[in-house]
Amino acid sequence: MGMKCPACGGYLEFDIESQKLKCTYCGSFQDPQKNNLKKEADRQSVQKRESAEQISVDVYSCKNCGAELCAPNEQVVAFCMYCGGQATLLRKAASIRKPVGIIPFEISKKKVCELYSKKIDEFPFVPRSFKKSEFLEGFRGIYIPYWKFSAKVNSYISIKGAGTRSKYGVYEASERYDVKAWCVGSIDSGTYDASEAFDDTIAFAISPYKEASIIPFNEAYLSGFYADMATVEPNAYDYVLREDFPKIAQSEIRKHLNGIEPDIKEVKSQIKLQKMEAETFLFPVWFLTWRKGKRVCYSVMNGQSGELSIDLPVDYMRFFRYAIVMSFFVVNLMDLLPVFIIPFKVATASSFLLYFSSFIFNRELKKICQIETHYFDVGSSLRKNKELKETSTGLLVLDVLHYLAAFLMVIPAFLVTTSEHVLKFFILMLSFQLIVFIRQCKSSFGIKNGIGIIPAFISLFVQVAGVVVAYNDIQADIYYYDISICCLVAMIINIVTSVFYMNYLTTRPAPNFYTREGAKNGR
Repeated sequence: MGMKCPACGGYLEFDIESQKLKCTYCGSFQDPQKNNLKKEADRQSVQKRESAEQISVDVYSCKNCGAELCAPNEQVVAFCMYCGGQATLLRKAASIRKPVGIIPFEISKKKVCELYSKKIDEFPFVPRSFKKSEFLEGFRGIYIPYWKFSAKVNSYISIKGAGTRSKYGVYEASERYDVKAWCVGSIDSGTYDASEAFDDTIAFAISPYKEASIIPFNEAYLSGFYADMATVEPNAYDYVLREDFPKIAQSEIRKHLNGIEPDIKEVKSQIKLQKMEAETFLFPVWFLTWRKGKRVCYSVMNGQSGELSIDLPVDYMRFFRYAIVMSFFVVNLMDLLPVFIIPFKVATASSFLLYFSSFIFNRELKKICQIETHYFDVGSSLRKNKELKETSTGLLVLDVLHYLAAFLMVIPAFLVTTSEHVLKFFILMLSFQLIVFIRQCKSSFGIKNGIGIIPAFISLFVQVAGVVVAYNDIQADIYYYDISICCLVAMIINIVTSVFYMNYLTTRPAPNFYTREGAKNGR
């Protein structure tokens, strides 16, 4: 990928603003589409042996995580953008499948830093290091591989009950048709992330790319940038294509039926796909990595549109300083309110608030667990290329009960008027707390740092204590105040743990690609 300037022999790099190759030594410009640019002498012999389907590259492997990147010849790669490792990467020569097309970078590094700085200023609790100029210099341009699929269609379809709707004044007319036709042609899919290292959630966040801007692949556009390698097998997206292709076919059929709406289920069952083919394309991405311990944050920007995705950790000290100041004002405001305190009312309200804090904490744990296990990343080896399973009926019922409890229990918590209702209320809250407890345990076991199980046990224990006090019909106010205090302490533990877990939610585990299946099978 290293190219020499025909004028002085210096190295050429792709200049985004001019969309031409610029010599790093003499500053002259060259058209990347011209074929008279020569590669280095020591690679010409390798180049002659290349087939039309292969290109020779220098591959740099990270000793820390196993990620493999392509980079311009003689460029010293001392930084892995996926794990944030600083050790010099190991270099080797290799041949990879030649991409079909490429979208060149359209946003310069200077513009990237400006857009990033403007966005980061909107978040008050971001660590100060995120705003330092030397940190922003860490942005690296990388081409990410994407799969694009095509399939031949030659099917006879018979769709019953397809119809149209028309409105005439206050009347609405509907017409139903039975459609019979031959569907012949080809279907092209959208693009799908072909790199296991590049998480699908990030790819989705910075999409879409304007596919009309794709041009035939030319190695000249890679000069001065990194390129990731396709490590996700095309068949990893088989189940996705089984859903996407019928929708594309339905859209195409609709264009020829003058407004008649074919049923997607019938299209899906009758369209037969043949000769599925996959081609790789390279799309531009600006990548910035922040690492702390074994966690990393990614700031990623679409190199064509400027769409930005940022993982933002929290500066604990700044957050707690702000929280303490706000708590001071809230407490003093509440002191001015004329409230008459009834012990068991305070206890029931505290019980509900404890449940609600556990409910929120559980949602956070679930998101963290999905990030840790790369649940939404089709190409991840942790997913083992299996389809996303639908939520089981039992878990779905638990989720519905969560929302019903949060909605229905607000008013009773604050309107319990007699001690006779207290026991029933505490039993009800305990049952809902138990549901949350089960879900918290399930999520905590999927996270390496499983301290989330501790607040779950504490909250459940406090709710049990409330049932015991109410069951024994203890009249002493002190017990209800004790229950309220315990609920408050448990809530504080939930909140504090949530804050510390927030950096788990906004960061990712440092990757390890040494065992990835895609890397073994893809080359």
